[in-house]
Amino acid sequence: FKDNPQNKGNLYTKGLFRFARHVNYGAYLVRKSSQALVCGGWKWGLAVGTYHFLDFAKRGIPVLDVYCDKRVRLQKLYYLSNETDGD
Repeated sequence: FKDNPQNKGNLYTKGLFRFARHVNYGAYLVRKSSQALVCGGWKWGLAVGTYHFLDFAKRGIPVLDVYCDKRVRLQKLYYLSNETDGD
């Protein structure tokens, strides 16, 4: 994807990234919930999993989306300005 010049400054939105941009945080949620499930039973697993999911959905995703959108926009401007400077 990154080797194709037409994709410079664009987000990769195929495969698993079609559904989620922050897949590593999903693994964090599974790990924390699994630890709580093993150590405290299904009630603690459900409580900890719900807490981490809601926390990430309400606080984490909006902040990360703003950051990613800003970063992609800046990269796109950078690539566009370098294309016009080289001509």
